[in-house]
Amino acid sequence: MEDLHGELQAQMHVEDLKRNLGAAAELLETGDSNVITQLRGIQNQLESLSAYHNALPALLERLSSAQIELQDISDELQQIDETVEYDEERITIIQDRLNTGYKLLKKHQHQTTEELLALRAELKGKLEETGNLDEELKKAQQESERLLKKTKKLAADLTRGREKQKQPFVSQLQVLLKRVGMPNARMKVVLTKGALTETGQDEVSLEFDANKSGRFLPVRKVASGGELSRLMLCIKSMIAHSATLPTLIFDEIESGVSGEAARQVGILLDELGTSHQVICISHQPQVAAKAQTHFLVFKADKNGKVETNIRKLEEKERIQIIAGMLSGDQPTSAALANAKELMER
Repeated sequence: MEDLHGELQAQMHVEDLKRNLGAAAELLETGDSNVITQLRGIQNQLESLSAYHNALPALLERLSSAQIELQDISDELQQIDETVEYDEERITIIQDRLNTGYKLLKKHQHQTTEELLALRAELKGKLEETGNLDEELKKAQQESERLLKKTKKLAADLTRGREKQKQPFVSQLQVLLKRVGMPNARMKVVLTKGALTETGQDEVSLEFDANKSGRFLPVRKVASGGELSRLMLCIKSMIAHSATLPTLIFDEIESGVSGEAARQVGILLDELGTSHQVICISHQPQVAAKAQTHFLVFKADKNGKVETNIRKLEEKERIQIIAGMLSGDQPTSAALANAKELMER
């Protein structure tokens, strides 16, 4: 911008320049009594006397050098004079560029042209970097396609593994369902292709038939609360060693069963409790007897209001409560003996 400003000043003072340049050239060389001609006359006078004083030869050399230097100055002044011309169009261009420069200085909060040039170099570097984006995008697309192909292969392997495990899973589940009082229940695992996710490309559905009707429907639609609880108990007991859930809660899981089926529910809960914390709400003595710790939930009338409380039972209290489950609020000696036997077993 400094160079443009100088050029604009020159354009605005063209007449002064040409007038003074011409006058200077005339004084040096082109006028009747120009300096160069006068120096040449002085040199000629002194040359005839140089033999009479040993200082004159050196002065003559200096005069000669002065004439050469002044001649060069005169020539350059004439060249400048010839090149300086008033150009209105050029003035407009310079003014527009200067205005743009001042706006850029204000916009970027800079003070000098050097700072703007440094900014331009920085932006140019960033622009060159973005020029490689197409190549980077192409590489990323290729990598994405490669990973997608690999993921689909892994998903296909996972699907084959699931297909292979479907029948063994159902067979083992049928055995457990029979133990917990659901001898007529039938299960089926259905795999359908879905969206590709972190768990593969299968949508896994458990279908349930409670009474050998041959009509399988999704478990969530046809299983009762008790059936669903027992089904989950069976499945959890099958995967107990690989599941990561620390605590399992079952609410009246033995609903609708008694006798040996209820005892089998208690046994499964006990087995599950070796690797998980199991909390079970139960009204069945066969289930309650399998617990390691027994809490009694009860209601009490306090100040005219009914409050629900809970407390841990001691060993003798457990026998009394389980016996009450067997024979009522006033358990018999036989019921107490039966309760003790259930706990020992």
